[in-house]
Amino acid sequence: MTALVVAIAVAVFTVAQLATASGGNGASAPAPLGVGPPPGHLASPQPVDPPSAPETTLPAPKQGKSVGVAFSPDGQRLAVGNTDGSTTVWTKPTNKPSAQLVDPGGSGVDSVAFSPDGKLLATGDRDAVTYVWKVGTYQFTLLRDRGGQGVVSVAFSPDGQLLAAGDGNGAVYLWTVATGSHIDLTDSIGDGGVESVAFSPNGQMLAASYRNGAIVLWTIPSGRYYGALTDPGSQGIDSLAFSPDGRMLAAGDHDGAVYLWSWAARNHVDLINPHGKGVNDVAFSPDGKLLVAADANGGTYLWTMPGGRFLNVLNGPNGKQTLSVAFRPDGKLLAVDDAVGSIELWSVNWQGS
Repeated sequence: MTALVVAIAVAVFTVAQLATASGGNGASAPAPLGVGPPPGHLASPQPVDPPSAPETTLPAPKQGKSVGVAFSPDGQRLAVGNTDGSTTVWTKPTNKPSAQLVDPGGSGVDSVAFSPDGKLLATGDRDAVTYVWKVGTYQFTLLRDRGGQGVVSVAFSPDGQLLAAGDGNGAVYLWTVATGSHIDLTDSIGDGGVESVAFSPNGQMLAASYRNGAIVLWTIPSGRYYGALTDPGSQGIDSLAFSPDGRMLAAGDHDGAVYLWSWAARNHVDLINPHGKGVNDVAFSPDGKLLVAADANGGTYLWTMPGGRFLNVLNGPNGKQTLSVAFRPDGKLLAVDDAVGSIELWSVNWQGS
């Protein structure tokens, strides 16, 4: 396989801190995060050969297309959100649908997430509603986003007690799963709509990315505004993912960049810029040794972590842009959602060391 030449640069986020919080609860912001030591460049590309085709391809829905994927914690189920307002639940080992969930609003599902115990499945709907389904019976509880423009991203806290939902109007709601109550974490720094929400692995931080390129962070469970990361050159942060050890935050930019924020070095990041297309989704493998980016150019790019060695690109048979990615919890399988609507399941046993 011809080696892909990867342009690698370094960018520095500006940490936006306010004298008083502009976040939802009005609490005072902490001291500035500060500036760490100069970041190092990522290692030179050393491609390895991945499989030439996915291990299995799950068919596209009969209507609409797939736009979000999530594995259950035991790896036995794969939830796929569809633009027709349904969510398909595929089950191992048959790789056949075990449930077809239809949101009453029927306006399209943009995000799906299982609770850490696997008993609940959350789906974010374009009619500004979050549905929380009981896995098995698939009865649902409705969490309404009042005044929103569609729930584009949902995420459970690691303890399963909280559910974050970000909408296209720029609001971030932090729901208490047991009671259905919520607090509004909407912040004036983030503008133009939320693109992604993510909890840190220890559950003490919630991050949200916005179309204006800002990443806003709150402490959990208080919901206190913590700070914001902004990059003047950003075209909008479309996706976020914390590394399993919580030390890094990967952010996929609309201009094709993947920013890596190191918590140990406070606010500095490395920038990986393969080709200048939009990055629709990012994900770390469960062991933290791989970073994957779903790209609008049609490829799924992989790097080793923490060194940042480029591995290669997975090119699916459809040749369309990739919309979302998810690792199975054992790290041996990668689900890739393409623009056609089919789900490609790639083996990652081949990864380099």
